[in-house]
Amino acid sequence: MYAQSERREKNSFFQMILKHKWGILFITFISVILLGSYALRLPNVYESTAFLAISSPNITSREANLTKEAINQRLIKFTQEKVLSDSSLQAVLSKENLFKEEKANGVTTESLAIKIRARALIESESINENSISFRISYRDQSQENAQAVTNAIAEKFVGSQGEIIGKGETIKIINTANSPNRHIAPNRLKFIGLGFVSGIVIGLMFAVLFEFVGFVRTKKLTHASS
Repeated sequence: MYAQSERREKNSFFQMILKHKWGILFITFISVILLGSYALRLPNVYESTAFLAISSPNITSREANLTKEAINQRLIKFTQEKVLSDSSLQAVLSKENLFKEEKANGVTTESLAIKIRARALIESESINENSISFRISYRDQSQENAQAVTNAIAEKFVGSQGEIIGKGETIKIINTANSPNRHIAPNRLKFIGLGFVSGIVIGLMFAVLFEFVGFVRTKKLTHASS
């Protein structure tokens, strides 16, 4: 009995979908077009990455057992206080070929410095007994800016020998940042997929609403005629 009732409900649901299929497809099409168009208008964001290594006899076995999170915090603190300080960023921001669009639009140096600090990422890759390797990444809508800022930050690290772990440390660049060929955001396929799913859901909601309104109207007419 329960199985028959469940089968009837499934059949009713599929019948409702077939009945309103064109409406559901139309809403889905509009949703895909709207979100797809929005995604196409979003600017591309590029990421450039450089890899560095810190070597030091002061990295003992005990220190090497520090968590990756602890090393990341140390690198981030040093980066914010020294590498990405206002005075350190002046050399990058003074280059005429960088941030041309922002400068033309009247964006201040202070605002650009805040932007760089917000978009820069410093993260350790591996921690060994005598060395720590880490990467520096920077995201920007300009490929040129992304590469130049990443390399500038890496050079600041190289110029700060002995200030992270202690005396005797050496910091070297393993791989310099290259100009990114592909953007990392926005993920336009994700927007299209979101438009498809949301269109189906909204279409089904409207189908259920129309069925409910029709059911209530039929019930009222039946009640009135009786």
